Amino acid sequence: MERNDGVLDDGAERRTIPTLPGRWRDCYANISAALNHGAAPMVRFDELRRQIAVLEAGQQSADTGEVVRPAIPALLR
Repeated sequence: MERNDGVLDDGAERRTIPTLPGRWRDCYANISAALNHGAAPMVRFDELRRQIAVLEAGQQSADTGEVVRPAIPALLR
């Protein structure tokens, strides 16, 4: 396992997820262009909110050891 790889553990199986190289700076440049110049966002803002909610729930779960479900109606199903 490489240092930056992720681990997916669903209770039944544990597997390593390799980290792929990315161009995260392009994402931030696009967000700036969308907010300041009306460019189309690479990722819709509602999708970003969902992703942030999932990350926050994951952090809270790691901190508490409890299952935490993101407070987004579409994800509560």
